[in-house]
Amino acid sequence: MILSEVQIKGFRNFKDTTINFSEKSLIIGENDIGKSNLIYALRLLLDKGFSENDLIPNDNDFYIHENTQEFQIKLKFENVTDDCIRGKIGTYISNTDLLYLVYRGSKDINENRYEIFASHSGVNTELTSIPRSLYIKVLHLRYIQSSRDLFGYIQKEKKEILQATKNFIEVNHQPKKTDDDTTLTNIETLLNSANDNVKNLHFVKRATDTINVELEKLSIHHTNNKIAFDVFDVDTSKFTENLRLVSEIQESSLSLGGEGRSNQIYFALWASRNDLSIERDFEVCLYCIEEPEAHLHPHQQRKLANYLYEHARNQIIISSHSPQIACEFPPNSIIRLYNNVPDTKAANNGCGQPISDAILNFGFRLNILPAEAFFSSVVFLVEGVSEELLYKALAKANNIDLDKLNISILQVDGVGFEYHIELLNSLKVDWVIRTDNDIFKVPYSNPDRFRAAGLQRVINIYNTYVQNNTTLDTLIFIHEPEFRSIVSNTLTADLEAKLLSIKIQLETHNIYLANNDLENDLLNSALSAEIQNHYSSFIENSKIKMTKGKGTFMFSFLQNNSDKLNLLINSDLLNPLQKCKEIAEAKWL
Repeated sequence: MILSEVQIKGFRNFKDTTINFSEKSLIIGENDIGKSNLIYALRLLLDKGFSENDLIPNDNDFYIHENTQEFQIKLKFENVTDDCIRGKIGTYISNTDLLYLVYRGSKDINENRYEIFASHSGVNTELTSIPRSLYIKVLHLRYIQSSRDLFGYIQKEKKEILQATKNFIEVNHQPKKTDDDTTLTNIETLLNSANDNVKNLHFVKRATDTINVELEKLSIHHTNNKIAFDVFDVDTSKFTENLRLVSEIQESSLSLGGEGRSNQIYFALWASRNDLSIERDFEVCLYCIEEPEAHLHPHQQRKLANYLYEHARNQIIISSHSPQIACEFPPNSIIRLYNNVPDTKAANNGCGQPISDAILNFGFRLNILPAEAFFSSVVFLVEGVSEELLYKALAKANNIDLDKLNISILQVDGVGFEYHIELLNSLKVDWVIRTDNDIFKVPYSNPDRFRAAGLQRVINIYNTYVQNNTTLDTLIFIHEPEFRSIVSNTLTADLEAKLLSIKIQLETHNIYLANNDLENDLLNSALSAEIQNHYSSFIENSKIKMTKGKGTFMFSFLQNNSDKLNLLINSDLLNPLQKCKEIAEAKWL
């Protein structure tokens, strides 16, 4: 069976949201967007570690943006064919193997209350109130929080895998069980002998005698009750429970160390235990894991993502802030939460084909840099590395804190904006673009004719991805044909005026067209003197050097002139950054 859909109404930051899940689901998004709240909603219905008091809703569980008196969490399960589930609540499972569980919290002046329902249809009028205890032993989740006590988790998982393996052998391999019983009897004899020998060590005997003398001074109870140093527990069942996990290196045993390795050991123990099919006959358990990447370097984060997806046999729901995990996880299993003020929504309703199609179309371009955009409030798309370097420095010089505002600046490595925009739209990530105002020669034209390639580029982006703007549509209809065939690669004053009218409207849709290109715009800005001084040459020579090695130029220039960037405070170059800042702040302020 699988949890396939969650509907949340009026709970915390979720007003009315439906989210699709897959067998392995990755929840991503900005901080404070509701990833933990989504998992907590699941736990209210499925975490068997919750006490009765935990289940009673708090006032802050109700929708935060309106005064609501009730909230509802509805879980839809598909393929409910497991005997352990059908044996407990089969009457609520449909003929098509569907099951709905619903938590409903309410409040009035006197108290907050909750009630749990089950149904085979999910229709509210067909819900039947049931006790949580009816299903929780056979259908539940295990929650692994981000601030986990790895040592405690490992100790618990270690005991459980030993017991699960022992049960598995008892049921399936009787000869091996007989061998183990014989071996345990021999171990018990050896443990008794070892303990006796330890007690006879002179320094141990002297230490115990001294302690017992002092204890007799304190109480008569110690006269006939002696203490001793005991190395091993001779009860073999307890002895095996307390086996240590150690690292064996060149026949030497070392205690386990390092949070990263402990994190990996925990997941290995958990996956191994869940490989023992005997447990799955009696329960269905989902796993919710917050930030599995904790303490791991990027390579191991990517490996862990692949490991959890391929080797975990239970349904798994992961929340993560790791771009490494996001870019390795199957795209049809990604749930990106975003702020659709004043509600939290899932892009394309969560797991499914739309995000998968967008990422597959993105193809080889998906790497760790674009994956950062999965977690952004807004992404500023620029053409190349020189623009990326300049705008990051320009943001710093103008006190626009990109990381605080959750803004990413990404280069598209040319003019391939469409692939990036499609991906960002599928993830419901806002975007701003800036591109060069290229004017190219029309191929094979005689006499030479030119076209406004940059303008055509941004108009195509507007027509494909942006809501219609009547004023802009009219301007494009009237003026755009004039830019398809131009006599010169320098625009006339009339064409410049028409271009400006279109640019102004495009900027209302976060699309910015350069006056020329980055190099010429800088040379025509208040930084012109600094650029010439940097090269000790004329403008024309500076332009040649800038275009020959754009990234190298920009890096060297910024290394020596970043303190001069405040000269661009009134430049058009700054406008796209300011727009990014406005969008990011509007999401939270």
